[in-house]
Amino acid sequence: MRATIPPPPPPEEQTGPTDPGSAIPCKSTRHEYRQAYDARAAVDADGSMPVLATDVLPTTDDRAGLDALLDRIEAGPGLPHTLLADAGYAGEAVVEKLRNRGIEPLIAVTRRQAERPCDFKPPPDEKPRAVTAPWRLRMIEKLETDPARAHYRKRRRSVEPVLGFNTFSLCGIDDVKLEWTLLTLAWNCKRIAKLGA
Repeated sequence: MRATIPPPPPPEEQTGPTDPGSAIPCKSTRHEYRQAYDARAAVDADGSMPVLATDVLPTTDDRAGLDALLDRIEAGPGLPHTLLADAGYAGEAVVEKLRNRGIEPLIAVTRRQAERPCDFKPPPDEKPRAVTAPWRLRMIEKLETDPARAHYRKRRRSVEPVLGFNTFSLCGIDDVKLEWTLLTLAWNCKRIAKLGA
């Protein structure tokens, strides 16, 4: 039997006493509901790994806000030729939008179950879903090629160091966006200093 994510609390119950601008998202069936924001960063995986654009949203839906992030990149350094993204961005509409903008997507279409050494619960009885959508099958086939695999490996070492940050000190969406912008600016300064050394 496949676990399902319970429905989110109604909007009127999605405010916290300390930060009414945040929401109560649940990332997946393996996670709990949590009062939070979701920080986004677009990082250049080639070269010096600078952060090109940022955003903060009160949702865990990665696809929400992707267009706005791409607009910021386009207004700055310009759109990339290839976009590397995790399974949270997987969607036929996303792939089509990216291709319409001249971007070749390399997007994971399945999530891997992370090993949890301190989790003594028995493994779930759920069977993995069969992949049948043609666009997913094409993406899996592409990601299994050596060039795509080598290119996709850059995603973890470029984005994850920036996104290792997990606790905001400020409250309110505007202040949290400012804090995230300052944090990513500090990251960019650190990268520039490292290149100059």
